[in-house]
Amino acid sequence: MEKSVPTPPKDTIHCLRVSFPKDDPKSAEYYGRMLSPLMEMSLPPESRSQPFHAETETFFLPDVLVSRASNSACHLDRHARTIARSASDDLMLVNYLGGAVRFSVGGGWHDVHMDLGAFLVFDLSRELHIRIETMRNIGVILSRRRLETLVPFLDDAHGLQFKPGALNAILLGLLEQVAAMGPRITISEARTVSDLITRTVAGAIGECLAENARQAGSPGLAPLPAIKAAIERRLEDPELSPSVLTEEFGLARSTLYRLFEPMGGVAAYIRERRLRLAFRLITGQQADKPRVSQLAFTLGFSHPSAFTRAFKEKYGLSPSEAATLSSHPEEVSAPFILTEEARPYLKHLV
Repeated sequence: MEKSVPTPPKDTIHCLRVSFPKDDPKSAEYYGRMLSPLMEMSLPPESRSQPFHAETETFFLPDVLVSRASNSACHLDRHARTIARSASDDLMLVNYLGGAVRFSVGGGWHDVHMDLGAFLVFDLSRELHIRIETMRNIGVILSRRRLETLVPFLDDAHGLQFKPGALNAILLGLLEQVAAMGPRITISEARTVSDLITRTVAGAIGECLAENARQAGSPGLAPLPAIKAAIERRLEDPELSPSVLTEEFGLARSTLYRLFEPMGGVAAYIRERRLRLAFRLITGQQADKPRVSQLAFTLGFSHPSAFTRAFKEKYGLSPSEAATLSSHPEEVSAPFILTEEARPYLKHLV
């Protein structure tokens, strides 16, 4: 499989356009193959006899990938197997500028309100489902490693929608300028632009999460973010339990349960966070991956078999299957594959 792309000028950023026209019967098939590291693409039954088209422009910055795209009706799904195979846990933000789009991030479907002009945040370490009738968007994929140093509780951002305001508008303007200037952006300039985008995204996510925390809080109670932070620090402590938290924060057990009731309870929240950490450790690209038995006891499970059952129930595959899939990730520098058959659709922007 061909994974290389044409070499750009050495002093400017790499920019690509891939166009799949309506009059080509292979457009949907080749577009789906190109997206396979990021999403599983399929056509809705009612659209399979209709012409399909898609166009994507991609701009490569350090730790940041900006894109704008348009396409006709399709379904996009990121399942646990896709996540493990791609070994990517980056963050994707999308602003849908036109069309009709619905999404699901773990229960229930939500319509994208185009009139708000707001960004949606998708965590690529989590399952995601998107249903498109027609779509035009601009978006960005950012390094989780960089964002985690700037945003606490980044895992809470999956499915978040920015409020219309200054940060949303500034981010949209930055991405539109990158798309407009494209190959005129030098490598040295790209580092500064990448930093601006990352810090703007971090600020916008942080504002939204803080507002959600304020709305979820109750007067006189320990702040929920502080308790969540304590949980995050101790996920790999087998002794972590609701009793430990009530003692640490001086709370009655009923008070702690009331705070976590919207999340299914404190024990369920801890279990969810531990399973999510386990998935990232198992599918990550670090050389020294933990053994399943070691991970089970570290994360507070009574036996490796109990951990394996819980993991498979949540992700639909066992820890060993996830590790196997992630041991051969798509070795590409972008969230797509360029096969030889897709080359006629590719243009290097200069």
